[in-house]
This record gives sequence, structure tokens and C-alpha cells, in this order.
Amino acid sequence: NKMQLFPRDLSWLSFNDRVLQEAEDPSVPLLERLKFLGIFSSNQDEFFRVRVATQRRHAILSEALENQKKYKEKNKLLKEIHLKVEEQKLKYDLLFSQLTTELNKNRIFLINEKDLDAKKLALVRNYFKVDVLEQLYPIIINKKRNFPYLKDKSIYLAVKMKKKNSTSVKYGLVEIPQDVPRFFQFKGDGGKTYVMFIDDVIRASMSILFKSLYYNQFNSYTLKITRDSELDLLGDVEFDYLEVIKKSLKERKKGEPVRLIYDREMDEDTFKIITNGIKLKKSALIAGQRYHNNKDLTNFPKIGSRNLVYNREKVVGIKELDRAKSVFNCMREKDFLLHHPYQSFDYVLRYLREAAIDPKVAEINITLYRLAGNSNIVKALK
Repeated sequence: NKMQLFPRDLSWLSFNDRVLQEAEDPSVPLLERLKFLGIFSSNQDEFFRVRVATQRRHAILSEALENQKKYKEKNKLLKEIHLKVEEQKLKYDLLFSQLTTELNKNRIFLINEKDLDAKKLALVRNYFKVDVLEQLYPIIINKKRNFPYLKDKSIYLAVKMKKKNSTSVKYGLVEIPQDVPRFFQFKGDGGKTYVMFIDDVIRASMSILFKSLYYNQFNSYTLKITRDSELDLLGDVEFDYLEVIKKSLKERKKGEPVRLIYDREMDEDTFKIITNGIKLKKSALIAGQRYHNNKDLTNFPKIGSRNLVYNREKVVGIKELDRAKSVFNCMREKDFLLHHPYQSFDYVLRYLREAAIDPKVAEINITLYRLAGNSNIVKALK
């Protein structure tokens, strides 16, 4: 009998389900549970950029080669992936709502622009003018021109603008800036802390952003595009692999869209404007909630009591390296085995900094995988 194999992409989604289980676990500290929601979201984004993008390529190729069997097989898998993702989305949304309620019990309130009284609105708009406004470059959607290019890994507000007592309507796009923290927090009465997504800070300030257009009614909905980011390494054999990778990395930013997530509250007119501009199959359109790019939940402010986060483990030091002026001199005497995360990574950074400023070092060869956004290793090497 032929062995029945479970498709690896569906298996991977089951793995990401287990990340959601950590967010579900009441024994995990509250802010850590939020962080697991962020990890789940980050994982899913990468899954669409690479795995779903690859299956989509296979389906397109099978159709072009008129391989009906393969085409049906790939399309069936893509539909199964979509159903599983929709199922996980519902679970995720329920969890997010439950965790928001738990935050409230700890006097932490996740609010949006509809919850602002006059005093809070003035505070939020002041923050917008000082720290956010100069980072925004809104685009007006013009049906006569090509639809604006939407970047992967960015989120956008699709804005519908109207005037009172007028049928005049305009549509715009505002990219949520990545150089501004995703969360804005401020203190309230009675020891309360209020937290707002930067998306909602912008929503509360639309009249400032678009004041030159004289509109006074704004509806805005978050959307996010995910692009094919799989590297194409089967290119021209005349180039060496380094050149092929360099070229592929540049092309990666222009990859074909594979998924559009949009706020399920988006009105029909705005939805048509967006989907006519971003042409995708119905199966690639995913109705979501108000917020996207929830990987940013990993950076949710550490507020409230200490029991809302894991206790930080004490770092185990290495006496010889702590006392030494030079890591290299110590290494000449004996080898050292570092066990992370129990021992400090600073020893590795010291080692790299010493090598970088040593005039005898001509070059440093190192393989780096999944760097942090503002990597200390890269700083040391630079």
C-alpha cells in the first residue's frame, strides 16, 4: 500500500497552532501571551511569503504546461491552506479579545480613536503633530492612473473622505510608518494606563493630515499585502551564486502579491476600489479584524505589575573573560564554551569588536541567520 503523507504546509500550520496554544495558556504571564500572538502572526506572514508563494508558482506553472492533474492538486492544497488559516484567524481574534479583557482587569486599557474624550484627543493629536505627522506621505487613489504600489511588510490605512452635504468622495492610502513605535501609551486617572495602536492615533488625526483637501468625514480601514518573497535561484547559469542571490534579493521587494488581508468592516465601495487595484483570486483575500501586522505585539509596552511578564534569569558569568582586557588573550590560554541564553552574548560581541579594531585582522567571515532589526553584531562588524 502507498504511504499516506500529510502535506508539509498543512503540517506547518499545525505547528503554528501550537504557538497559539501558548497564547491560550492561562499559566503563561499575560504580556507573554500577547507576545505569542505576535510570534504566531510573524510566523504566518513568513509562511505566506515563502511556502504559499511557492505553491502558487507551482499552480501557475502546471496551468501553463497544461498539467491538469498537478494544477488541481496544487489548487486543492491552496484552498485547504486558506480554510485552515481562516479557522486560525477566528481563534486568534477570540484570543485577542480575551487578552484585552485581561489587560483591563490589570488597569491597562487598549483604546482606539472612538474612546477619546476631548482631553485625551488633544493629548493624542499633540503626539501626532510632534512625532508622527512628518513620517506620513499620503497618496490619493486616482482611477485614471495605475494603482499605487503597496510594499510587503507594511500596513496601510485605506481612507474614504467625504464632505457634509456633498456627494464628493475621495479615496486615499496612508502607510503606517515603521520608524515610529507601534504603540502610544499615556497615564490616566486612578492608576490607569491607556495604550493605542499608532494606526488609531492616525485615525484620530485625519483632519490634520488631509486639512488641505477640505474634507471633514473620514472612514479608514487597515489593509496589508503579502508578496512572493521566495528567492529565485534557478536563473542564468552564467552568473555565480552570489550575483544570483543579490539580484533575487532586489527582485524580492517587487514580488507578486499572494495575500491581501483587509478589515472586515471595510465598506463595499472602498473594498471595490482596493480589490480592483490589487487583482487577486478570491481565495487570496482574507477578511481580518481592525489591526494587521500583529507581529508588533512582541513589542507591546512592558507595563503593569511584574507578574505580567516572565522573570529574567540571572546571567551566568565567566570569571576569566569578565576580568580579562582581551578576549583573544584568554582564548590563547584555553577554549571557552558559551551556552546561550544562560550565559551572556556580550562575550561574542566583545570578540567581534576586538577583531574589527585589530590592525592584523584583514577580513572576518561569518554566517548570520535571522538578524535582529538593529543588530549589535552588524554594528560591531561595521
